[in-house]
Amino acid sequence: MYTNFHDLKKPFEDKKVDVTIILPIYNPNDSWDLELEKNLDEIFELFKHLMIKVILVNDGTSFCMLQKAKRLKNRFPDLETVNHIKNRGKGFAIRSGILFAESNYYIYSDWNFPFGKKIVYDMFSVLSNTNTDIVVSRSSNNYYKSLPFTRRIISQCLAVINSEALVCGKIETLNGLKGLNTVGVKILMKTKTNSDIFEYELIRAILKKKVNLTFINSTTDKNIVLNNFKPKTVLRETKSLIRILMNRT
Repeated sequence: MYTNFHDLKKPFEDKKVDVTIILPIYNPNDSWDLELEKNLDEIFELFKHLMIKVILVNDGTSFCMLQKAKRLKNRFPDLETVNHIKNRGKGFAIRSGILFAESNYYIYSDWNFPFGKKIVYDMFSVLSNTNTDIVVSRSSNNYYKSLPFTRRIISQCLAVINSEALVCGKIETLNGLKGLNTVGVKILMKTKTNSDIFEYELIRAILKKKVNLTFINSTTDKNIVLNNFKPKTVLRETKSLIRILMNRT
């Protein structure tokens, strides 16, 4: 089931926890560690009554992150790091992070928490207090307004495609924020797309399964600047989308 993970070795000893938070990271800004440290202070405070693990997946960042990651590990004992030598894409990074975890619930988010930290806890609350298998965020209009032009067009198009299959209305496929129990994780781990658009493959897979899906509203942190997609990225994602639509992934 874990195709393409043959070159990965478990970087730490795992133990089962209540919830695991997966944070993929790739070529962040110079002060990324200070920003993440502040965010993790809030995360660990929100989950202080639970056994929690945070896994930071360095997806082939082009500069050395080891020293700063080591400092954060010393600061947060329940933080672990997975390092990829080459950039494999967000889908691969999230799957590899989950592979190294044993948990009742899993939540993945961008490392800078563009939708804030409280929504992460809210997703856990939904998963742990209901029979929900997967929590999907429904983005407000301000999310699309905050996106750079190219990314906004792609995201809105995918949201419209999703709405054709979901009577619940638009859902944002590529916002990098989902919550899953062990049933949902099994579906995610069977996805094959490595790039950002793996989330669209995940949504399609969810719709084919009889799983319990819950929506939660999300609002973008006004202090977060979201990156645009480069032309090379758009081409790659378009090819991936075509393969997904043709059921060839």
